[in-house]
Amino acid sequence: MHLAFDRDNGYLSSILQALQIPKESQIAVFSETSFQADKINAQNPRTIYYNDSVALGWVRGGLIEAAAEEIRGSVRFFYTLEQRQPASTARPQFKRPAECLECHRSWETLAVPGLMVLSTFPPVTKNGYASGGVTDHRTPLFRRWASWYVTGRTGVNRHMATR
Repeated sequence: MHLAFDRDNGYLSSILQALQIPKESQIAVFSETSFQADKINAQNPRTIYYNDSVALGWVRGGLIEAAAEEIRGSVRFFYTLEQRQPASTARPQFKRPAECLECHRSWETLAVPGLMVLSTFPPVTKNGYASGGVTDHRTPLFRRWASWYVTGRTGVNRHMATR
């Protein structure tokens, strides 16, 4: 697989195409809870793209983060990719940093490496842990911010954003 580097977006477009992740799946996340927190804010959000087996996080000026599902189970593997123009002979290389598991293997993921959705308040300090709550399949619809937005109509169901 050949990944093309773009001056503005690094490898993002090329990776989305190679992994068959639709651009339309984009979610903008303003939370500064990532290890790339120093780059994330309302003017420079972390965007997450996904399909059924891969989630890709991208921050302008930062790394690409990837979480991939193992074929044989639900274990998640986490990778990062530098966003620098490579030398003419260099090939981009995904790495598996252990620091991803500092957050992605926790009580929110039931001690198994995985993804999570948190409704958070900004950390008090740069290295502080965000306060808030986890949202997962056990969370009642009325306690979710927007639940699973598909049709644009909530019917009789209410969620926190419609209160």
